[in-house]
Amino acid sequence: DANEWIFNSSTVEAWLYSTLIPFWNLTGNDTYNELISKRMYSMAGLELGDSWAESDNDTNMNHAAWALGAVTAAEMDFPADSSKESWLFYAGQAQGTLSSTFAFSNICDGGLEISNVDIEETNKSMKDALSNGEFLQLSARLAYLTTGDNQSSYVADAVKVWDWCVDNDMVVESNWTINYLVTNTTASGNCTAMATNNGEYTYIYGLYMSAAAYMYNVVGLERLPHHV
Repeated sequence: DANEWIFNSSTVEAWLYSTLIPFWNLTGNDTYNELISKRMYSMAGLELGDSWAESDNDTNMNHAAWALGAVTAAEMDFPADSSKESWLFYAGQAQGTLSSTFAFSNICDGGLEISNVDIEETNKSMKDALSNGEFLQLSARLAYLTTGDNQSSYVADAVKVWDWCVDNDMVVESNWTINYLVTNTTASGNCTAMATNNGEYTYIYGLYMSAAAYMYNVVGLERLPHHV
């Protein structure tokens, strides 16, 4: 598979912990808890850090995958080391890094690129629904967990990501489909869906649907009528 590099082992590991933490929460089986904590804390200065690490594996997708693991731990009160920051802190820190990255792009007026430019220079004009969907869900879940100014900031980011996805042909509201890849090789104008390599992944639909559900619980239908 020519795109095998996109889903590096670190991303898959983070997805695993987003499954194992609910497993512990539902069953009380703590067999993997020590491993999960050790690996999650090892990312405190990398994927869960407040800036980009100099790592070829540190793609937007990977960064967001670990952040979703942290927010899952926060939601389910996963055991934490009292000498370290909370899981909510790490999730919020990573969200801030993704928010800055989202706004930094001068192609299509924002959006998360499919990869680190250091990995593949040609991909700097390609935006993917997985990275942006993970960022959307992360922002919505953090909005659900927080209050006050923090909540308002996460709500604003979630709305911004959704609207960007709609404006750039990633989320098609007329028939509720999602285009995995959108692109534009110029610094002006919106992205449009790529004619090829636009696979359908149920995980991505789940990211957007669940994010909309979280947002509905936070702001209600009146403020977000066309997003839910």
